[in-house]
Amino acid sequence: MKSRDIILKKLGDALDLVIGKLWHVMPDEKYPIDAEYLIHSRLIVVLSGEKNAFLPLDSGRENIHLSSGDMLYCLPKSWELHEWKGKYEMLCIVPRKDYLRVSLYINNRFDNIDRPAPIFHHTGLPYPEAMRHVLGALNSSWNTKDKNTTELLIKSLISISIYECGRKIFNPQGQSQILYDRMRNWIANSFQENISRDVIAKVFGVSSGYVSQLFKRYSGQSFQDFLTLCRMDHARELLETTNLNGNQIAYQSGYNNYVHFVRHFRERNGLSPQKYRTSLNQKN
Repeated sequence: MKSRDIILKKLGDALDLVIGKLWHVMPDEKYPIDAEYLIHSRLIVVLSGEKNAFLPLDSGRENIHLSSGDMLYCLPKSWELHEWKGKYEMLCIVPRKDYLRVSLYINNRFDNIDRPAPIFHHTGLPYPEAMRHVLGALNSSWNTKDKNTTELLIKSLISISIYECGRKIFNPQGQSQILYDRMRNWIANSFQENISRDVIAKVFGVSSGYVSQLFKRYSGQSFQDFLTLCRMDHARELLETTNLNGNQIAYQSGYNNYVHFVRHFRERNGLSPQKYRTSLNQKN
């Protein structure tokens, strides 16, 4: 089953859920060292099972227990620190600037403490104004304490997500330039995940060899070179604008291996990440 089909099914399951506990995760730029900090709003739905998380709520920072039907609506500039062990399925809906991204995390082993590799889909298309209005309402709903209204907005967000993920972008037959542009956009918005040439080939329904041909033809560089470029640009931006440590920057730039990240960074920039940041501080 394709990733989009899996995501659509799980979104349908989320829409059918009876909402259990609902928390608002609040903006907080002083985050723990291992937390994931995002500038975007997002909705997290526990589809089944149980897990724990440490979060900045309106009542303060708390450890909470999540079970099937529980949901987190995370306001912009908030962070999450998940305990990944347990047995669960968790859906994450993230409306980014120009597209919608939905990720599914499945952990089938109680003894697995690492973050599961997600199954994900992003639409590659700007989402409609209706979704922006729903997000705006959700961003202020925490202050109203009206649970019924918030639940209706949550269901609306899930419903629009189903529609958006079901939309077809284009028919690539005979449109190689358009296909390349879509691939390029997809990579630029997905480089933080564990993606490869084979993954993008499956997403767009072509061979991995054709992916390489398109990148050589229209950019003069390989697929891997473009992916690394996206990751390095993001890493430099984080070094310049945040106080994240090296491991956090590596992870948020798509690297699970810190040594691998440092080697790539030095090859592309002539300095290690730490020396790059030091040089910026000296200039300032």
